[in-house]
Amino acid sequence: MTDSLVENCRGNNDDDHHQEVTDSFYFELKENSPSQTYIGKIATKPGFTYRFNDDPVEFHLDPSTGVITTTDVAVDRESKDSYNLVILSSSPTYPIEVRIRIIDVNDNAPWWPATIQTNVSFSESAPVGTKVIIDNAIDLDSGLLSYSIDPVNDGSLYSSVLPFKLNFNSSTSFLHLEVCSKLDRELQSNYLVNITAIDEDQHSSFAIFNIRILDSNDNPPIFDHSDYSVSLNESTGKDVTILQVRATDADEDENDNSRISYYLGVDNEDFLIDSGTGSISIAHDGPIRCGTTTEKLMNENWRICVFTVFAHDHGVPRQDGRTYVTAKIYDTNNHAPIIKFRFFSKSNIVASVDENAANGSVAAAASVLDYDQGPNGQTTIEIADGNQLTHFRLESFGNSHIIRVNGILDREKVPKYNLTIRAYDHGVPSRSTTANLIIVVQDTNDHAPTFSERLYETSITENENQIGMFVYALQATDLDEGINSQVYYSLSGSNSHYFKIDATSGLITTDQLIDREEIDLFELRVTARDGGSNPKWANTTLKVKILDVNDQIPIIELSPKYQSNNPRMFNVQVQNDQILDLDLIVKDNDLGNNGTVTVNILYDYERLFRFDHETMKLISTQSLTIDNHCSFYQLMVEARDQAPEVNLEKRDYIRDNITRPLKSTMIL
Repeated sequence: MTDSLVENCRGNNDDDHHQEVTDSFYFELKENSPSQTYIGKIATKPGFTYRFNDDPVEFHLDPSTGVITTTDVAVDRESKDSYNLVILSSSPTYPIEVRIRIIDVNDNAPWWPATIQTNVSFSESAPVGTKVIIDNAIDLDSGLLSYSIDPVNDGSLYSSVLPFKLNFNSSTSFLHLEVCSKLDRELQSNYLVNITAIDEDQHSSFAIFNIRILDSNDNPPIFDHSDYSVSLNESTGKDVTILQVRATDADEDENDNSRISYYLGVDNEDFLIDSGTGSISIAHDGPIRCGTTTEKLMNENWRICVFTVFAHDHGVPRQDGRTYVTAKIYDTNNHAPIIKFRFFSKSNIVASVDENAANGSVAAAASVLDYDQGPNGQTTIEIADGNQLTHFRLESFGNSHIIRVNGILDREKVPKYNLTIRAYDHGVPSRSTTANLIIVVQDTNDHAPTFSERLYETSITENENQIGMFVYALQATDLDEGINSQVYYSLSGSNSHYFKIDATSGLITTDQLIDREEIDLFELRVTARDGGSNPKWANTTLKVKILDVNDQIPIIELSPKYQSNNPRMFNVQVQNDQILDLDLIVKDNDLGNNGTVTVNILYDYERLFRFDHETMKLISTQSLTIDNHCSFYQLMVEARDQAPEVNLEKRDYIRDNITRPLKSTMIL
């Protein structure tokens, strides 16, 4: 009985009279224990009887002693691993809780579900350490399983050493199939393995897994021969097949890794290849240009042409193979010389040279090709036309020819030269060809900008309410071209900050409000600079006269001794029986009629007072006495300039240029 029971309870004592009643007990029981197996005993009180609240079929409770035993109904941990029971007594007390934990017995063997995936694949390029998760075996018992892997002997010649191992992670319960050595599909493409699951008591079960090695594109195409040879006449016609090459690929058949296409190098102009069959044919009508002649073959009528044939598969990454074709080309005297130019400028169309280039500077290089052999392929080159000014010369060094500057160039006189270059071979009869060499003379910054005048004059009205008003548009010219002829403008001078100039257009506008009464004439220094790396400059002067606008109000003032608290009122005292003889200060800073002021007395007390415009005095026409029954006179004096009136109907048209009279008043 002790093998079936592990007891752990509180208040468990054989002396019923000294037992302490406990409301919670915990017992353990091995699964499949026989009937009448002792499980445990609860604490009881004399005279009390006990029963299960819900009678479990698996257990029996002695109502008097409190002993719990098993019945003939087996306890299976895989069906239920614990029981929570409530025991009640005959006298109302707190219920007693009993928890019975079922201890596992290894009574189940591992097994593999029929639904597991037994087909596994790895790429042959998978590195060592690559893992895939495979399905686990199932064991209803507790405890961990271990696994082993072995090859299945199917009678093949494949190696019995597996490149795989099993890796079981007990913390995650994942079973990994791991690559432990390099895979090569071309050596073995399939593995049949037996994976066995084993529990702690060596109960086991196995499953057969099929491991397929997937092809990686790890083999390049290989040609049947490392090089091929063929002989042909240089005048062989277009589309004539001269050779067929063949390559094979060791990767898996009938997929992109082993499907082969053929191609030629990009510099091959004479031959074509069928990408599917490897058949090589002539690309064009006329002579074959491929081939070189060594010094040993100078007097022979044939030459050697070597070109590369490539084969590539369609896998990823793509693999390429190559072979070489050596063609012996037999010559006929059917080629004219071919002139090719090499330029040392950015342009691939024309040559260029700076206009200040020194005598002997290189303008271009020329080479002559003649695919014939012997004297038929030997050539001479010359400048045939376009060099009447002898500004260029041609120097030859073997088959290298240099066109050099032979004089002083001036782009402004001759911006471009068109030289006719002629090459002829030494055959009989001789074949010749011509080519045109365009040489563009590049500008250098040898001209400064120029203004048409040394002094420019203009006038504007003072612009009390305008900024950005047009003043003048200056333009300088430069005989250079490109960036050397681009002109940029700037202003300087003591008062140049009143104006600004557009750096590219030369347009001058006002940048501040201008008051003629402060400055009536500006003298601006305008500078033009070209865009060359060593810029050249030009200067001119612009005089701007400021025209008057009637913007000044006439002012009437007296000596400060007459000033009152009101700046427009003055107090003047005259002795009894004296004539008023008062000097007025009248001024207007405008010009012409705008600054010509008339003074009027708005009420003169029946001509008792008048203003003398010659002496600028306010006088009385008679002596002022108190007997005149008036001891105080208040005079309102008005000063008005002579600016012309403007028809109000025309104001919308002349806008800010409206001229109108201005006036002010003074009270005495």
